[in-house]
Amino acid sequence: MQNKKSKDLLALFFILILILEASCGKEEAVSKNNFNPDVIAIINGEKLRTVNFKRALNLTSRQYRIEDKEDLPKNEILFLKLKTLNGMIQNILFRQEAKKNKTELNAKELKHTKEIIKSDYLDDSYQQAFKVQNISQEEWEEKLRDSLIVKNLINEQVNSKVSVSEELAKKYFTENPEEFQKGDQVQALHIIVATEEEARKLLNKIRSGKANFGEIAIKHSLGPERVEGGNLGYFEKGQMPAEFDGVFNLKVYETSDVIRTPYGYHILKVVDKKKTRKMSFKESRNFIQAKLLRKKQEEAFQTWAVDLKNKAIIKMNYDAIEKIK
Repeated sequence: MQNKKSKDLLALFFILILILEASCGKEEAVSKNNFNPDVIAIINGEKLRTVNFKRALNLTSRQYRIEDKEDLPKNEILFLKLKTLNGMIQNILFRQEAKKNKTELNAKELKHTKEIIKSDYLDDSYQQAFKVQNISQEEWEEKLRDSLIVKNLINEQVNSKVSVSEELAKKYFTENPEEFQKGDQVQALHIIVATEEEARKLLNKIRSGKANFGEIAIKHSLGPERVEGGNLGYFEKGQMPAEFDGVFNLKVYETSDVIRTPYGYHILKVVDKKKTRKMSFKESRNFIQAKLLRKKQEEAFQTWAVDLKNKAIIKMNYDAIEKIK
């Protein structure tokens, strides 16, 4: 079974490949009012080819689950074209800026990213993905490298220059108390097995005192937490499958009946409980700083990207863009 995260990551990089792809072939004479029809735009002297724009436009259409663009109203077709074109121009500018700043890529980072993407593809499905997208693995890896360099550029030019002070984090904590309420929590040990029959046998052993819950978990549970005696840690309602919510009615050291979910048959034992309470600033600090940092980085990125575009010399072939379907 393919991991959704790795599949989505591969799909993302296929999109980036087409968005980043703009040929820089032989220079051709282009007057102010007469573009070569093979060129959609020229960005700081770099040509964006019509064929690459068409490929990226088709990919954008697929993202929006559009099978036939001819059935769309003109304003929706225009939206797709502008979205695709803006994305391509932006990424060309990023790539040019990375070259200007001599931004490099660590070979280990490239290898690690490829391994993440490839790790959960079964048999030949990884290679098959390249055929579906009509691209060679070598070309894909080269474009993947480009996209990772752009990521490093953004880290160097934007993210590394943004920070969140302790004072700002404390201010946020004070002004948003509703975000820092912990609901009722339980700490539970967990056993999961494949059949109800096995679960019943294990539960009888536990309740009769013939076996320790943690030892049973280590020997028989299929869950990854079995190595820690089945310890799930603390959780609130809604953080686990809905079928687990009944454990909140158990007393400390009480064991549940067998619980069935789509994943298997479960037994839980409550080992601690915590009532609803307000979190302290100390335990909230990391969450707050991460949240505020993401927001500041997003704002800084938008400013930086707009500045790059404002400084660029961009010539557009509007006639060619209008004719593309």
